[in-house]
Amino acid sequence: MQQRPPRARQGQQVHLGLVKVNKNRIEALSDGVFAIAMTLLVLNIQPPDGDGWVTKLLGLWPGLLTYVLSFALAGVYWVSQHFQFQYIKQVNRPLLWINLLYLLLIGFIPFSTALLSRHWQDKLAIIIYGCHLIAIGIVVYGHWWYVTSSKLLASEQVTPHLVRSAKVRIIISPLICLVAIAISFFNPLISLLCYAVIPIVYIIPSQVDWHWTGRQQPPTSTKSSQAEEESASLIEE
Repeated sequence: MQQRPPRARQGQQVHLGLVKVNKNRIEALSDGVFAIAMTLLVLNIQPPDGDGWVTKLLGLWPGLLTYVLSFALAGVYWVSQHFQFQYIKQVNRPLLWINLLYLLLIGFIPFSTALLSRHWQDKLAIIIYGCHLIAIGIVVYGHWWYVTSSKLLASEQVTPHLVRSAKVRIIISPLICLVAIAISFFNPLISLLCYAVIPIVYIIPSQVDWHWTGRQQPPTSTKSSQAEEESASLIEE
């Protein structure tokens, strides 16, 4: 009788044909890509020299604003990936390639940021930046959807309510980007401020964060979470 190979434990290598993939190796690669991309962002800001450098320094505000914005967004995306990997017990080829696509888009952040900082008044640059963020959001959503639908998660730690809450939280960023792109046709500055709302939204703790840290939700949010679960069950019925 042919014996089945043992299931891989969390962090253990998983045999994928002739390839051995370790979840920790993927996370290490991701950390490296994020670190490089976030460091390269500052290269878009060139310090002024010569006479009147103080006045010229004030003219660097578009580059400074886009640097802070993109750095904060990259931090949000890093936290999002780290959150999802906390519930992954093993990986396969599709998940591996989804992560590589995700890192490809992350590595593109310095370019789209440089384009935005130099042409922030041009709606085309704003649209390109927004489409880039939307693409990242779609990949993050697809990553979470694939993991939850293919039972790669540690099922004892995941609830249907957590899956739904995470999906809603992920989709916020692409929706804000769509609004920012629409506003760019009328006011580029307000459009940039819309992008700045994204990291602020994700800094605010949510039900996903309470579940992630393993703590109970505050008493004030218990009733609201129960109401959300009841409404979700009614919709499913």
